[in-house]
Amino acid sequence: MREKELSDEQAALEKRFTQWFSEFKAQHPSLSEDAITTLLSISSESIKQTLNEHHAAENALKETQAALKQLHSSQSAHLKDQPKHSESDTETELANAANAQQHTNQSLMQVGSELHTHQQNSQALADKQQLLVQQQKRYEHWHLLNKVLGDASGKTMRNLAQTQTLKILLHYANSHLHTLNKRYKLTAIGQTLDIAIIDKDMADEQRSVNTLSGGESFLVSLALALGLASLSSNKVQINSLFIDEGFGTLDSETLSIAMDALDSLQAQGRKVGVISHVSEMTERVATQVHVAKKPGGYSTISVI
Repeated sequence: MREKELSDEQAALEKRFTQWFSEFKAQHPSLSEDAITTLLSISSESIKQTLNEHHAAENALKETQAALKQLHSSQSAHLKDQPKHSESDTETELANAANAQQHTNQSLMQVGSELHTHQQNSQALADKQQLLVQQQKRYEHWHLLNKVLGDASGKTMRNLAQTQTLKILLHYANSHLHTLNKRYKLTAIGQTLDIAIIDKDMADEQRSVNTLSGGESFLVSLALALGLASLSSNKVQINSLFIDEGFGTLDSETLSIAMDALDSLQAQGRKVGVISHVSEMTERVATQVHVAKKPGGYSTISVI
């Protein structure tokens, strides 16, 4: 009983399929029964994948078509805005470009010439700079000599020599002044030829020689005279020393010191002559020459 029902149902399905296939084939004549059978054998997963790929391809196609449409629109706008040039305009522009190029070439040639001139000037400047350095060295050499020795007039050299000679003279004079008066010392003022004294009793205070008393001035002058004699003795032998007056302003103690110095010179072999009216000196001078005034403008000389 059940078998008969299944057979009837199968026969009905086959009839319905035959009718459907006839109608489908009428609409799609290119499909055969084998092709439909092949299609029906495809799994649902493959169909879904194929559909997804189909949809993706459709979307890509739509995007490509939109981009193509945009490009067509841009091309149309570009062609619309593109200026229209005639052949004559193009030839004019080419001529202008040629003139501009020729002007540029001329400018390049001018710049090249100026650059070459600049290089020559730079080399000449370098040579001048080297010559200037050499001249500067020569100038510094002669400037130093001029600073030290002075110009051809000899004034600077003369002052330098005189200053140095004065220092040597003061060195000799101070050695004699130390014997005559230990309180004072002679010194030169700066680089001048002026002389000052240093007072050892006043913390080496430097002051003018005009502040000395009469007796102190005589001793300083005597020391200078003796120093000059010592300075000259290097080339010239000086065996005589004459002192005209000057002893009248000395006190007894200072007079004794001065006479001791003169005795010391005499002991060294020098002849010392003193012209004075001071009676106290007669006791210290062994050999004396007396000049006596006589009437009528005459005088007599006697040696004791």
